[in-house]
Amino acid sequence: MMLRISLFFLLISIIALPSFSQEESKERVLLKNGGDYFEYIETDSARIGKFVGSPRNQVQFHQKDTRIFGDSVYQFKNDNKIIVFGHVKIFDGDTIRIFSKKATYYGNEKRAELRGDVKFEDGTRKLYTDYLDYVRPDNLAYYFNEGKLIDTTNILTSDKGYYNTLSKVMSFKNDVVLKNPDYTLYTDTLIYSTVSKVARSESFMTLVGNKGDTVNAYKGEYSTVTGQTVLERGTISTPDYILTGDILRFNEKQSTAEADQNVVMVSKENDLIITGKHARYWDEIKKTLIYGSVVMKKPVDQDTLLMRSDTLISLEGGLQKDRRILAFNNIRLYKSDLQGLADSLVYYTFDSLLTFYKDPILWTGDNQMTADTITARITNKTLDKMYLSNNSFVIQEDTLMNYNQIKGKDITVDFKEGKLNDVKVRGNGQSIYFRVNEELQFEGLNKIVSSDINMTFIDQKLRKLSFLGKPEGNFIPSKDVNNSQTSLEGFSWRSGERPAKMDIYSSTPNREFIKEKAPIKNDDENSNTINSRELKDRIQERRSRGN
Repeated sequence: MMLRISLFFLLISIIALPSFSQEESKERVLLKNGGDYFEYIETDSARIGKFVGSPRNQVQFHQKDTRIFGDSVYQFKNDNKIIVFGHVKIFDGDTIRIFSKKATYYGNEKRAELRGDVKFEDGTRKLYTDYLDYVRPDNLAYYFNEGKLIDTTNILTSDKGYYNTLSKVMSFKNDVVLKNPDYTLYTDTLIYSTVSKVARSESFMTLVGNKGDTVNAYKGEYSTVTGQTVLERGTISTPDYILTGDILRFNEKQSTAEADQNVVMVSKENDLIITGKHARYWDEIKKTLIYGSVVMKKPVDQDTLLMRSDTLISLEGGLQKDRRILAFNNIRLYKSDLQGLADSLVYYTFDSLLTFYKDPILWTGDNQMTADTITARITNKTLDKMYLSNNSFVIQEDTLMNYNQIKGKDITVDFKEGKLNDVKVRGNGQSIYFRVNEELQFEGLNKIVSSDINMTFIDQKLRKLSFLGKPEGNFIPSKDVNNSQTSLEGFSWRSGERPAKMDIYSSTPNREFIKEKAPIKNDDENSNTINSRELKDRIQERRSRGN
């Protein structure tokens, strides 16, 4: 018995270990444990050593720090190659552990081909596939027929994958899916660092969040630890809003988002579209800051309310009645029946109240309104009422291009179907009204001073005047009217500043030359009927100004 054992190990030593120094210099794949028995097979093309062991006594080969285990192994000595079957294990260094049903190891190339239920482990990182190649000199493991990487809380799947065991970076290609507790990411090309836990997509990507938000981008970077995401030409869609920008950053854990360049934000609840250069959004308090050439669009029935400003803040949290939009600097407003300018503005979205501050001026139809503060109310999608506070001034241009004027401390203006209907002046009331008959003849003007004044209009024409207190006034016939009597103190007709629709989108608004009002001649010409040619010219001039 001892003789048979001695001859067995002698044969192994002759076949597997012919020269120690020579094998080391060539980095041969060396036998460390031969298992339970050995067979030698010789063919015309190869000499093969077959080592058979068991799960409890596996055959083991090694090449420096790489150890290879299997239930049975075929050794191709001349090729420095082994084929391993059954409970295959390859241990490389201190952290790399690979398991499979079958493996072929090429000693000269230091490359392993593993097939069937492959599991690749590097510390806490685990990769599962059926086809894996491991190239030791390149520090590279890759699969090419579907695989799955589990890295702490992240699971990544794809058709192809490449893992660098030195940098701990993995590249995924084709049908890539990354899942973690906060988001699921879909793309075709993804680079993922298992150290920093940052995923970078080099192709179009979609992130679907567990809170109902979705992100699309042409490429981007996503930190699975901090939740910080940076995207190129990305779009965030949540139940409340849609945000798009050339550069998009958001943080799911902090519930914040930022967008830069070509920013578009859509508020779903308020049906608002806002564009600008930069945007910041805080989801917890429902606050949006947009600045840089801001344009806001709000559909109103068959019309659209347009507003331009330097900066806009949208506050959509809290009670519905408190939700509002704040706009600052260089306000321009345009709606088919309402235009305006101001330094700043507050828009309460719940009841459609717009309040303008610091030298505001509004136009509606033939009417111009100024005051220290102006509040406009839109009801049933049309202009319903205006409140003018302090230094209030209303000017109405009539058919003959005369300027009816109302001035006072506070003025309330009611509209009917967008047209002037009722005016109430409270405090220091003053008015000038030009009387024109049905034949378009100028008859004279009424000039009245009263503490409070009520005026009723029908078809934009004054039909009723009421005065409270002790009114003072007189009627001046047309033949006695001179230019100094045609305007109240502070009169300024500013139609040249009235914004057109194109001014909302232009960085520099169009400014028409402001024509001075022609003086009223103190002669009988004013009482004559205006000839049809002159009337047409005046009406055409008004139309060209957008009135």
